Amino acid sequence: MKTFMIIAWCLVCIPAFFGQDNAVPLFEPGKITEDIDFLLQSLDDTHPEFHRLLSDSNFAAKIDSIKNSIVRPLSTYDFFKIMQPVICVDGHTALRFDGTIGPEIEAPFFPFRVIILENQIYITENLSSDGRIQKGTVIETINGKGAPEIMHQLSGYIPHESLSRLYQRMSEEFHLYYRLVYGNFREFSLVLNQNGVIDSVCVPGTITDRFRSEGRPMFDFKMLGNDVAYLYIEKFRRPDFFMATIDSVFGVLKDNKTEYLIIDKRSGGGFTSLVDSLLSYLTDQPYEQMRKEVKISAANRDYIDENKSRGIIKDGVLIMDYPPIKPVKRNNFFKGKTYVLMNRETYSAAVYFVSAVKCNHLAPLVGEEASQPLISNGDLTRFQLPNTQINCYSSMSTYHFPCAENRIDSVKPDFEVKLTIGDVLNDHDRCLEYALKRIDQDR
Repeated sequence: MKTFMIIAWCLVCIPAFFGQDNAVPLFEPGKITEDIDFLLQSLDDTHPEFHRLLSDSNFAAKIDSIKNSIVRPLSTYDFFKIMQPVICVDGHTALRFDGTIGPEIEAPFFPFRVIILENQIYITENLSSDGRIQKGTVIETINGKGAPEIMHQLSGYIPHESLSRLYQRMSEEFHLYYRLVYGNFREFSLVLNQNGVIDSVCVPGTITDRFRSEGRPMFDFKMLGNDVAYLYIEKFRRPDFFMATIDSVFGVLKDNKTEYLIIDKRSGGGFTSLVDSLLSYLTDQPYEQMRKEVKISAANRDYIDENKSRGIIKDGVLIMDYPPIKPVKRNNFFKGKTYVLMNRETYSAAVYFVSAVKCNHLAPLVGEEASQPLISNGDLTRFQLPNTQINCYSSMSTYHFPCAENRIDSVKPDFEVKLTIGDVLNDHDRCLEYALKRIDQDR
């Protein structure tokens, strides 16, 4: 129902997409229709579940309505605006638009970092020229539109399965998605709530470089005391570097005879094989893995040929039901007690990690529920549309993570520590603080 409502909104708004800058290439309606057909057919070939949507008569009627409404040439941006809410069915499936939005403006981005909590938009960093706007200010309206309306319209363009994932992505990339949905603005008229005082301001936009920051490194390892270590892992990527770093870290833990390890997985992404590598330092007993299903099609032929020996083919699907795995023996095996931190940034491969930890009782989990259901889609594949040349990223597989029961719930922590706006504004890491308290109680 939500998807159909967003499509209907797109149909209403199509006339507003015309009038792009003359320098932006436009495509005749027939070419746009060809790309729509190619997009839907390619998703039917690659995505594990998109065929269910295509078989729905209401969805087919909406697609026909979209095609019939296209009577003038459109840009790639117009195509993205129309079709992104149609195909954005999970957290790994979406169009990628990084082209021109006309008319071009030197500084078109919303000049604030924000966080979405409890259905409100809070400013976490002021990048505007108005120094009066404080951290923690609530945004009531932007350019005459209320915050709830803005969040609702942006939601159709952000790949997600859960509200927690939606709000996380919206928080991290609000300035990007606002521009994608509403276009370029030289200035932004705001109604703000600063400590209960309502104020109206107008601020100029900014450039994307203002949002760049070094961020956290791929790994952060430190001792928090004589017997407590902390390890942050951003993503399960760069296999050679990952394995060399992890083995070195666990070598230090072994040499120091460290009793407690806190692994911070409040981030996601990467290769599940590296998750298994990390787990082999935490347990020497066989543990439950996951199940993966891949649709058999011409588009997925190479993957199927490479992996068909690992599973069985049934009803047009390759099913790889991984049995319990015996970990690789590690010289730097950790014999102490581990705590794992998680929250709504725990996603994709990180969900496999925390689900394996919980399902196999390897360590207590501290924080908030992860943001990808235990049964959900993943494994990225990519194809390009023939006319607009826009890229589409699609899920290729359906994952059943350890102890999965349904498509709604994700991994829940053993000890829940909810994030508050006060924690965000004051850089107060209550999750880590709670884990340290539990360790004190364990001693």
